[in-house]
Amino acid sequence: PEAAARIAQLSAGRPGWALRAASDAGVLVEHDKHIDDLIVALSGGATGRLRLAEKMAQRWAAGHRQEVYATLYDWLGFWRSVMLHAANTTPAGMYPQHQATVDRLAANGVDVPAQSAARTLEAISHIDANVSTRMSIESLLLDLP
Repeated sequence: PEAAARIAQLSAGRPGWALRAASDAGVLVEHDKHIDDLIVALSGGATGRLRLAEKMAQRWAAGHRQEVYATLYDWLGFWRSVMLHAANTTPAGMYPQHQATVDRLAANGVDVPAQSAARTLEAISHIDANVSTRMSIESLLLDLP
């Protein structure tokens, strides 16, 4: 029941994603890894953020573009969750292993997570427009709180 509730929350109304996550445990493992990478980057300095951007750009260059997009969309979902948590409109527990970080990011209201979500969407848009993947992700990560 807990796994089903978490999948329902994380899917954010995307039934295809929910079905895939329910039938393939690897989907949640991959999602959690993407969020773990983001949390590590948020708690580190510029060097760690730039390393993550480099790693993602290398994945892109190696032909793993869907993985990079999946990472960015998972981050977007994370920021949405933080924003909803800040507005007291979603139950806690979507990211239990990172609840302290979610609470900290949500403590000052919806502005910071909303701006972070907007920056994530902007990075996706830049990558779609063939702007350098590395520069787009570096800019995103360096702008995050």
